[in-house]
Amino acid sequence: MAEITAPVSLSTLGGGAAVQLFQAELQKVLDNIVDENTKPEAMREVTLKVKIKPDKDRDYGQVSISCTSKLAPMAPFGTNFFIGKQRGKGVAQEHNPKQAKLFEPDAPLAAVPAAEGGAK
Repeated sequence: MAEITAPVSLSTLGGGAAVQLFQAELQKVLDNIVDENTKPEAMREVTLKVKIKPDKDRDYGQVSISCTSKLAPMAPFGTNFFIGKQRGKGVAQEHNPKQAKLFEPDAPLAAVPAAEGGAK
């Protein structure tokens, strides 16, 4: 076998692909940590996996590089809704349809003449 002039390392593996894959998954973990919708103390994980399948002569190998992350799940958001029937089908809405509306949707304000305290 000829002398190896540039041995494989993590930084050269796949032309730098292993490092790039790791950095991408690490960024997902960091983004997940600063996301206030996740549990702050939850354990996160980055796994870099390198699989090598040599041939029968042991002088060649196929390499597979993969990287995955385990993130903290999003915190659940709770709400309630009211269930009823409309035209024979089940329906749901978050606001009680039996309760009177306190405010009507915003309507445009009428212009008040300047003499009555409006805009000048």
